[in-house]
Amino acid sequence: MSETTEHRSNYFMVFGILVAALAISLALAAVSTGPIVVAAIFAIATVKAYLVLTHFIHLNVEPRFIKVLVIGLLAVLTVLYIGLVPDIVWVFGRMEGA
Repeated sequence: MSETTEHRSNYFMVFGILVAALAISLALAAVSTGPIVVAAIFAIATVKAYLVLTHFIHLNVEPRFIKVLVIGLLAVLTVLYIGLVPDIVWVFGRMEGA
């Protein structure tokens, strides 16, 4: 007989954490848009993405190859983001001052 990996997750608790994190992110955005606040919002978004990947997409029970693939794709997206943000800030930053 084959072994089955039993995975139990409290979806309602994780959903509550995600909603609370969303509320915190929205509250931070309403207070300020400074660089520290933006960094905090992105840090919260990273935690939310981790929770979704592990609890709802069940990445923690997938084979190692899938985990490496997802981490690699996230690294590529991070590089893309870091490359695009200065351009976006430069264009929209100039528009605010105009």
